[in-house]
Amino acid sequence: MKKSRIGTGFLFGLMIFLVSMVLLSCFSDPVTKYSVTFDSQNGDAIFYREILKGEKVPAPSQPTKSGFEFEGWFKTKLYEEEWDFSSDRVNSNQVLYAKWGTIGQG
Repeated sequence: MKKSRIGTGFLFGLMIFLVSMVLLSCFSDPVTKYSVTFDSQNGDAIFYREILKGEKVPAPSQPTKSGFEFEGWFKTKLYEEEWDFSSDRVNSNQVLYAKWGTIGQG
């Protein structure tokens, strides 16, 4: 009885495909994007941008909120550290929070 070569050919092709995928994954440079969300804290609408890993975020237009003045974008809701658009880089999904001060206080 004659053996079928279809099975052998299929397995050989599958092996070549798998080896090719492993080699491509080792040498390819995947593009990673992260979301930067701007939470205006009850000011203008919340919006986001997609930024490439390691890139700087372009500074958005300042939001507005009636009766308050905008004081900057911060990395946490506790306003401990302001985001520095000239030097901070995106390496993960990030939420930036607007800080507001009452107009006339200071």
